[in-house]
Amino acid sequence: MNYKNVNDYEVLYLIEDENDSYKNILYDKYRPVVINLCNKYINEYNNFSVDREELFQEAFIGLDYAISHFDFNKDVKFITYCILCIESKIKDYFNKLYRKKNLIHINSVSLDDTLVDYAVESFRADFINEEEVIKFKNSLNDIESWIFELRFNGFSCKEIASLLDIALSSIYFYLKKIKSKYNTIFCL
Repeated sequence: MNYKNVNDYEVLYLIEDENDSYKNILYDKYRPVVINLCNKYINEYNNFSVDREELFQEAFIGLDYAISHFDFNKDVKFITYCILCIESKIKDYFNKLYRKKNLIHINSVSLDDTLVDYAVESFRADFINEEEVIKFKNSLNDIESWIFELRFNGFSCKEIASLLDIALSSIYFYLKKIKSKYNTIFCL
């Protein structure tokens, strides 16, 4: 079917009169627009792992929204409204990906956690007496000292983050600094 001859407004009127079977005409007509917009954003956000099928579904949801909510009384062309709705859904998709990517990064338990566990065990084994533990603890700043003491006494990184109301990634950062200071003082 040649969609260039299809009048969007006539089809929209038919759809508005409760005849949703005509939506497929607009879906087919605007499929190239959806594909072009999806490809544009895939290229723009090439650092994201994109599920193309999911992205196309979101874009078609935007197209469906445009078809269902187009207001004839507004002084806007359907194509303009359609592109805005599709782009909005595509941007929502990438925003969700971005949040999910960061959430995975924030909540991930990396190999650093295993290394920190090993470091705590080596702390315990390397300190000959309580005086050395106190000496090392006093060489740390306040936050490092608190984290060291809690970790030394067997608290998990998540528990420490919760107790001190600090992000889990910050706990890992401080533990790396503590390990570095430990190596500087005791492993010369």
